[in-house]
Amino acid sequence: MLEVENMEIVLMANVIRSTEKDPNRLILDMKGLVNIINTSNQDKIKSPLTITRNNAIQGTTQNLKKALQVVFELEEMMVELEVAFKLSYVIYQGDIELQVDWADDRAEGLKDARKILDSHKKADRRFDFKIKSKKTEKLLMSSMFIYQHFVDFWKPKDRQEVSLFLKGMDYKEVAKSLGKDDTSVWRRERSLNIREYHALKSMILSLA
Repeated sequence: MLEVENMEIVLMANVIRSTEKDPNRLILDMKGLVNIINTSNQDKIKSPLTITRNNAIQGTTQNLKKALQVVFELEEMMVELEVAFKLSYVIYQGDIELQVDWADDRAEGLKDARKILDSHKKADRRFDFKIKSKKTEKLLMSSMFIYQHFVDFWKPKDRQEVSLFLKGMDYKEVAKSLGKDDTSVWRRERSLNIREYHALKSMILSLA
């Protein structure tokens, strides 16, 4: 077995209810999403995110915190791109063969992560972890369940405003960009829990 310090951090994600999606549209949206994330996160990703033959996304990151940052960027980019799907995730720490076939999400060394992800089909959570520290694992499981509540609360009609807020604009800048009244956008910022979302992200990253 490798020492813990050499264990890989695998990030794997499934499209929820993928069989209900238009396959051509789905693969185009997934490719666009993966290309953007790989390009903008070269300092975080060790093995670039790859779309598998089963339409899952997987790769490795430099460490646990960077895996979480990539997950956040995936979620926020899906809001910006207005894609018609959600992802479920597992962040898995383990010994992975260097020659693993990254196009095969059931390759040797990835089976345990795959099993965890498959279990989501019978659960209501979208984020799961299997890491060395069980205390950190438990805290991340709980905090990411709350994170899911915030993200899944946003509806398709909210995406334009949410995307601008997530880029760091304040309510006046968002109002000007969208040609809306300052007061109504200020209220939207609060009803969409933007400040709470950012605070939760910071707290989660501090756990890694």
